[in-house]
Amino acid sequence: MGSYLTRPLKTPRLWVDYFESFSCECRVYGRLEEECREDLAVRAYGYLLITPEQEFEVGKRSRPANPSDNEPDDDLFGRADEPLFSDRPVHSIVKELVTEQDHFTAADVAQSWSDVEDLHSLGILIRDITVGNYLGGKLIDFSRA
Repeated sequence: MGSYLTRPLKTPRLWVDYFESFSCECRVYGRLEEECREDLAVRAYGYLLITPEQEFEVGKRSRPANPSDNEPDDDLFGRADEPLFSDRPVHSIVKELVTEQDHFTAADVAQSWSDVEDLHSLGILIRDITVGNYLGGKLIDFSRA
């Protein structure tokens, strides 16, 4: 192990690219599709990327009307505190709209446990399983997987 520990750490940018919520979710949905196990989560339809020009326009339109102000909100998407993210496009997974608001009950535990075991067997580790990550009996958040 000694020689392994002398290797330099990877760049912060590489860590951002790998551990970013969007990247985590993309890998999970890709793996579920690869294994034909998309039933383990809410359906994903694809993703959206917002160009810098679109981000500028959204920022401009989301501000209170002021004819003398042509500048959009500098931090509309709250990325100023995360410098490694600030130059990346705004992006999001487009998922099935789940409107069922049933509360998570004890009866849901067995199916949820089975789903988590199936995810683990596919090599997918969910690092933040909470009641809030379930909606309509399906996992909806893989941002830390």
